[in-house]
Amino acid sequence: MYDYVDYILANYLSAKMGDSEKEAISALRAHISSNAELAEGIRNDLGGAMADEGYSWKEAFSRNDVVDFDDEIQARAYARSLLWDQLFVV
Repeated sequence: MYDYVDYILANYLSAKMGDSEKEAISALRAHISSNAELAEGIRNDLGGAMADEGYSWKEAFSRNDVVDFDDEIQARAYARSLLWDQLFVV
C-alpha cells in the first residue's frame, strides 16, 4: 500500500540494520537529497500513511522490526516525529 514507508522502515530503521535512529535518519536524508524521485515517493507515501486512519503504524513498525508499541496512538506519534518531522519539517 505505502511501499516507500516499508522501504525506509526495513532498509534504514530496522533493528537488523544496527544503526541508531540518528544514523539512520542521517543516511536517509543524504539518500533523498541526492534522489528527487525517491524524495517525492517517500513524501507522498508518508503523507498518505499519516492521513490514512486505516493504516497501522503499530503493525508497520512491528512488521519491519523497528520497534513494538502498545497502541496505535503512540506508534503514529512516533512516526510523525521520527519520519515526517525529521525528513520534511526540518
